[in-house]
Amino acid sequence: MALDAYLENRKQAGKPLPLFWSRGHFRVRLEDGREPELRGWVARPFGIYHGSEAGPIPQGSTHRYTLAYLPTGRPVGTFRYARHCKALAADLARLWVRWGGNEPAEDPGPLIERFQREDL
Repeated sequence: MALDAYLENRKQAGKPLPLFWSRGHFRVRLEDGREPELRGWVARPFGIYHGSEAGPIPQGSTHRYTLAYLPTGRPVGTFRYARHCKALAADLARLWVRWGGNEPAEDPGPLIERFQREDL
């Protein structure tokens, strides 16, 4: 009950919602159409993996992390740091809570583009 009130207050204040991230596996639809099961961090309905829309890359190589929307397996955006993926996921979660947990009808494109500009 107290948690519900806390989350409702954060939503109404327009603040990002806190997400609990843990290690896990999930499927992502890559740009070539493959849907491999990747290892990364999961906070439903989002996942983060080390790589880009083209696929995973080995640890220790280029810093690239991709946020994916797990119900559709769709990559949302690729960033230099996992923390940027987590911040975007928190903002998107706030948006989607307003839509009852469903993907919103409003276009999240401007929000995603803002995060990508800040990632440069």
